[in-house]
Amino acid sequence: SHFVNWLPTLKLLNTRTGVPLGITGFNFLEVQNDVNKLKALGFQEKIPPTANPFRSMRPFLDPAKEETDFIYFNSAYAILQGSD
Repeated sequence: SHFVNWLPTLKLLNTRTGVPLGITGFNFLEVQNDVNKLKALGFQEKIPPTANPFRSMRPFLDPAKEETDFIYFNSAYAILQGSD
């Protein structure tokens, strides 16, 4: 998982309480899982996982076949903020 590679940066961002962190994902479930990991690090959820109005409109076949057979790049987003 790329999450491990981002851990030092995420820990630093968590100490900057005024800095928002926006994340996107292929689908709602992916963003929700990432939000749960970030909340476990101490981030506060400001905007929960939501459909991204600026997502790609080009469908791609979803190899994981989660909820639907197609994905749209940056389909969902969430905003968090450091809490330390």
